[in-house]
Amino acid sequence: MEYETVRCPECGGEAKVRTGKYESYCSSCGAKLYLKKATVAVSAEASALEDTHYVRELKKWKTVSGVIGVLSLLCSIGTWVSSATGELSILSLFIGGALFIGGPIAIGYTEPVSSEMRETGRQPSRGKTILKWYVILFLLGVIGWAAGMFAYGMNRYMR
Repeated sequence: MEYETVRCPECGGEAKVRTGKYESYCSSCGAKLYLKKATVAVSAEASALEDTHYVRELKKWKTVSGVIGVLSLLCSIGTWVSSATGELSILSLFIGGALFIGGPIAIGYTEPVSSEMRETGRQPSRGKTILKWYVILFLLGVIGWAAGMFAYGMNRYMR
């Protein structure tokens, strides 16, 4: 087994860490060490703060993604209802098309990167995220058009 020496951020002492491990304990003070790159140790507080920041960014990203999905669904319903009544809403069609084309790209490229991904040099699979959101928005569009068809049919049936 190979070991590396790291400096403890709590006491400044040296700790031996087995190569390839990402958690260890300081032999001087007993503090738990979180290793970023198996050569740099950070305190538990610094690691927790970074994780909290990532979780906050991820929640914000998911909220924006959800808003884009809901707006896309509403535009699909509005476009179908307006076209069925013979008054095609160009604004609804334009906004829905822009959301469908640009939404997944914006969602994919603003996806936050966790500290683990940053340290290993990996990035989120943006291509998969973009493709997944195209499928989601397409399905929301189909559901929106079906809901619009149903609403228009019920309105026509009630007359």
